[in-house]
Parts: sequence; C-alpha cells; structure tokens
Amino acid sequence: MDTRVTTTAIEVGWFIATLVGLDYSIKTLGTVKTLWWTFGITLLVNLGILVSVAGIAYRNAVPSRFLLVPGILSMQAAIYAVAWWTLWKRKPSARAWGVGASLLYVLPSVFNIWSSIHHSRSIRGCSGIMLAIGVIGLVAFLRNEQHEPIRNCR
Repeated sequence: MDTRVTTTAIEVGWFIATLVGLDYSIKTLGTVKTLWWTFGITLLVNLGILVSVAGIAYRNAVPSRFLLVPGILSMQAAIYAVAWWTLWKRKPSARAWGVGASLLYVLPSVFNIWSSIHHSRSIRGCSGIMLAIGVIGLVAFLRNEQHEPIRNCR
C-alpha cells in the first residue's frame, strides 16, 4: 500500500475521532466547560514546548532572532492562562479573554490551511481541529448569554 494513502487515511481517521470526542465533550460538559479544559490543556502544552525550546536555545547559544518562538509561546501561554483563570472564577472579563484565546486557535490554523493549499501540501487534521475549536469558542463567547459555573467540574 502506498505510504501517502496510509498517511492520509490516518489523518482523516484522527480528524474524525477528534471531532467525535469534541462533540461528546460538548454534549456532556457543555461548551464553556469544554473550552475551559481545552484552554488549560493548551496552556500546559505551550509551557512544555516553551521550556524545551528555551532549554535548547540556552544550551546552543542561538542568535536572538530565534528567541521569537519562545516569545510568541510565552504570549500565547499568558492569554490561555488568563482565559482559563477568568472562566474558572467567572470574572466579567472571561468573555473577552475567551474570544482572544479562541482567536489564537483560528488565526494560525487558517494561515496553516491557506499555506498548505497555496504550496500544494496536504492539510493536516490538527489545523481543522484547531479551526473547529476556535470557531466553537468564538460562537460560544460572542453570544449574549450567561455562562454556567465552571467550579462544579467532575
């Protein structure tokens, strides 16, 4: 079997499985709680990558232009942390921080999808998932409804 066909089948399967899991989580926990968990997990992933990249940069004495990536990851981690915290504490600013964190999912994924189409590369499933999470977050936070409390997580 062709490797490219196998890779594409795995990407499609991963994409569908993740969408099913996201749908189940939204139906079980609710949209805001699912986004709260997503922001927290993304924060931990960003911090892990940030520590790894910073350690590599420190050991290898890289030029200062390569410190752009840790700077961007630090800003993203800060936005996800504040969004997670304000949702958890039900602050009035949670809506604005939720929109900002959702945009951090939408913008890079749209750029990645556009870049993949423009350069004739395959679109990775994670770009579609990130776009879906971002759009769900934007819809959830831009509606004029009060959000359920996060503190009663299981």
